[in-house]
Amino acid sequence: MTASAKKAKSGKAIFKPVASAIVYTGPKVSAAPEVDLYSTTPATAGYSATFTATQAGWTGSFKKAFTYSFAAVTGKTNNCPGGSGPAYTVSPGSGALGTSYTVTATANAPAGECLMTMTGGAASTVKVLLTFTTSGIGIN
Repeated sequence: MTASAKKAKSGKAIFKPVASAIVYTGPKVSAAPEVDLYSTTPATAGYSATFTATQAGWTGSFKKAFTYSFAAVTGKTNNCPGGSGPAYTVSPGSGALGTSYTVTATANAPAGECLMTMTGGAASTVKVLLTFTTSGIGIN
């Protein structure tokens, strides 16, 4: 962009926009994003959970979608979508518009953990731990 005026001197500037962080709102454990499911029965507690993810300058009126991927958690049983025994479905799908996500247990969900990484503008990421537990916790 150029402009001129009498007695004006030219100058140069470098435009370096900084992407905002992805903001996660939903279930957490020790302040870290975590979705814990424990039921394969629809419409019961522990069958599904929701969270939102937004990023200023990316989602909303900018209509840009997050992508996401899954990875096994070292030392834990891998129950990620796309594997041989997935415990979860996530909607909307990766690359689809939306900021509200629902994680739902599959009918034969195995116990284990999976790390979901969401990627937005300027390669900003947020990691959400997904867990499925098949046994309860005893209280004495």
